[in-house]
Amino acid sequence: MKPYEEWQKLVETERQPAEHEAFWNAYFAKETEAYRAILSEKTGKLSGTQAELAARYDMSNIEFAGFLDGINTSLTAEADLENLTDETALLCKLILKSCFIICIKQKQTGCIRSRSGSRS
Repeated sequence: MKPYEEWQKLVETERQPAEHEAFWNAYFAKETEAYRAILSEKTGKLSGTQAELAARYDMSNIEFAGFLDGINTSLTAEADLENLTDETALLCKLILKSCFIICIKQKQTGCIRSRSGSRS
């Protein structure tokens, strides 16, 4: 099974409310760190295989497929999630303003740090 298919299956898994909340809290913590790293790099690019990028942002390959799903609308050309494999080479050009807006909309206050280093 491909990573995005596994992500969809994982997301659709029935869980008890506490398990559901724990799952999403753990994922959103990783997502927040990935956004923080991407925005602090200021390159506007994600480059590497799906597996390399997952490792770079401390996610499983399945979680990174989910991350790509969420960030896809912030890419200049959307990633082909359906055909994504661990070995797929990705060169994603990001619309940084869009990534920043996603962070704000999701109220991920840990995503952006002010110049003083404190969370904004």
